Amino acid sequence: MEYPVNDIQRQELSASDESFGDIRKVLLKYLAYWKWFIISFAVLIISGGLYVATLTPQYKISASILVKDNKKGDGFSMLEELDLFYKTNAVENEIEILKSYTLMEEVVDDLNLQVQYSVKEGWMESKESGFRKLVSFFVPWQTKEVYGAFPVKIEIVNPTHELFSRPYTLRFMGDKIIFDEKTYPRNTLITESFGSILLISTAANDSLPIWWDSETSLIVNFIPKASLIESLHNSLQVTLTKNTSVINLSIHSPTPQLGKDILNQLIIAYNKAAITDKNNMAGIALNFIEERLEYVGEDLRNAEQNVEQYKVKQGITDISAESSMFLQNIQKYDSELSQVRIQLDVLQQIEQYILSNASSAAPATLGLSDPTLVSLIAALTEAEAERIKLLSTTQPASPKVRAIDDQINALKEKLIDNIRVLRRSLETTQRNLRADSRRVESVINTIPQKERELVDITRQKEIINQLYILLLSKREETAISYAATVADSRIVDAARSTPFPVLPNRKMILMLFGVVGLLLPVCMLWLIDCFDTTISTKEEIESLLKAPVVGEISVVEQADKILVFNKIKSREAEQIRTLRTNIEYMRVGGGIQVIMVTSGISNEGKSFLSANLGAAFAAMGKKTVVLGFDLRKSGLDKIFGIDSAEGLSNYLVGHVALEQIIHTIELSENLHVITCGHIAPNPQELLLGNMLSRLFDQLKEKYDCIVIDTSPIGLMSDAMILSRFADITLYVIRQNYTPKDRIRHINELYDAKHVNNIGVVVNGIKEKNWNGYSYGYSYNSYKHYARYNEKQ
Repeated sequence: MEYPVNDIQRQELSASDESFGDIRKVLLKYLAYWKWFIISFAVLIISGGLYVATLTPQYKISASILVKDNKKGDGFSMLEELDLFYKTNAVENEIEILKSYTLMEEVVDDLNLQVQYSVKEGWMESKESGFRKLVSFFVPWQTKEVYGAFPVKIEIVNPTHELFSRPYTLRFMGDKIIFDEKTYPRNTLITESFGSILLISTAANDSLPIWWDSETSLIVNFIPKASLIESLHNSLQVTLTKNTSVINLSIHSPTPQLGKDILNQLIIAYNKAAITDKNNMAGIALNFIEERLEYVGEDLRNAEQNVEQYKVKQGITDISAESSMFLQNIQKYDSELSQVRIQLDVLQQIEQYILSNASSAAPATLGLSDPTLVSLIAALTEAEAERIKLLSTTQPASPKVRAIDDQINALKEKLIDNIRVLRRSLETTQRNLRADSRRVESVINTIPQKERELVDITRQKEIINQLYILLLSKREETAISYAATVADSRIVDAARSTPFPVLPNRKMILMLFGVVGLLLPVCMLWLIDCFDTTISTKEEIESLLKAPVVGEISVVEQADKILVFNKIKSREAEQIRTLRTNIEYMRVGGGIQVIMVTSGISNEGKSFLSANLGAAFAAMGKKTVVLGFDLRKSGLDKIFGIDSAEGLSNYLVGHVALEQIIHTIELSENLHVITCGHIAPNPQELLLGNMLSRLFDQLKEKYDCIVIDTSPIGLMSDAMILSRFADITLYVIRQNYTPKDRIRHINELYDAKHVNNIGVVVNGIKEKNWNGYSYGYSYNSYKHYARYNEKQ
């Protein structure tokens, strides 16, 4: 059953066919240059392989640490109880500390990374591929960095700029060391124009690495510290594992052990800085307590001596139970009053610290239990510590430091308000305690004077004793916290290296080079097409030309041959016969007797086409004459082998008769030729004379076909004058030679009807153009035709 196809479906099918056809044309166009693609691809792949081989392999070294963070619940509660100065660490802040230039500078100094050692790769027992060894052979200056235990150590003491400007050589010679081609004893300070360096021998020659013998020069490079720190800082990657407080560190290094040492040393420096910071805070509090203990201890000794002296002087051994009760009450009030006074003193010290804008650590909050005050002081201490850390890596005017300053000012304002509230509360408590104490004292006044005086002295001693015990307790707690100080992190995975280099990505680089190798010919062909102003493809002709194409002639190696007789079975000869047939179909009225062949510019093959087209009509048995009307340039003489100097120019001036300039060709008795004759100084005047009409009248009586070879119609007006005698005009264009703007001239002639029955002949078609005429609709038939003739 057949289903009807509507118009929309037809349009879709047509559009699909056109799209497929366009893609096919583009592919065929580029496939014509398949050799270019193969050569370009091979050259780029080889270049990519050489480039990859010259790159230094980079290993990825990674490590991870767990940072203590209350928000993450990492299980440090027991240490937190011992650490009075424990505070929550924001993991993001720790990441910035790990990435700080200060820590990286410490790593560079600890590992002495400013001094880098390398050797020529050809000297090493390399495990690289044979291809890389081949590259090392052709690139002898290529070196490879080495790292490890060397029998010599170089330390930079006082460098100058020259030290970092070039590499130096180092090797052993007996008990001497040759550095920069100068001999020095072991363990010596070298002072030259490059500055001062310390050359330390760490072992004898028998401990040299297996790849370094005493005759081999070790290449030493000194790297400026600032650039080295910047390079390592840019290479270091610090990331946070999602939903955890685990920080991952990674770095790329040409030597795995070097990368491991850098990361491990960075973690050590980070933990060391954290412990130092916490110990500084605990040390400040411990010094404060020690100072207070010294003063309180002295007061306690004085109070005990006063009690003892009073009892001895007054002979008192005990007091009554009632006196004891009153004494206990008054001691209680006095103790509370003492604590209030201490708290007021501490508040006074904190307030003075805040108003003084000091940058040192905040005073301890001994005796103060207000949670708001304690939390604000802890936050202030943390903020000031963070500011000190930032100032070690950034400038005071940076946005981060300004933000911390704003936070500190806000905390201080809150502290001032909180202190004022606490002071008012403590002062109220103090007034109440004093009133209670005075009431009890009034009762005590009834006790005998000696007993009352003893109570007063004993009360002072007990107050000082309680304060002394409190300070001793706080000192022990602070000492325990100081001794139990641990880093805020622990190592989850120590630094480890990948077993194989991760950079360069050889497959990716080779793939990119291969893609470039395939795209390079495409770009070159596209650029050639963009800058090509000549006609090259059949599609250009069909899209630009209005006049019909009546013939296609392939490129001919010898354009001075008559192909119809000399190469009868050739493809080009059959193309000329096809052109002759197409001309026969262009008969108008009484038929075609005069054919004018012209072109837009010179060297497009109009003389060759005129000669062979005349021979083709003569081969049909038609009596044919070919006229060389290009009066400025003779082209038919060489093709037909005619040496006569007289021709059309002589006839048009009336010097010779027509029979004198007609030449018979040996190839065919039906083919005659009239050359242009002497080069005329005034061709247009000759063509405008009466002799031209008389010439064509005579020739039409004698010949069945007249072929006119004219000068280019785009350059001279000769062809326009002769066109009035022509029944058909053949306009010759040549592939990859005729400019595209000539098509516009042909269209103008076609639209204006300035010439009769115009048709276009494409000459010089090259077979290698897949998208051109050579593989168009006509060439395949010519090819099969040639094969058929060969078999016959």
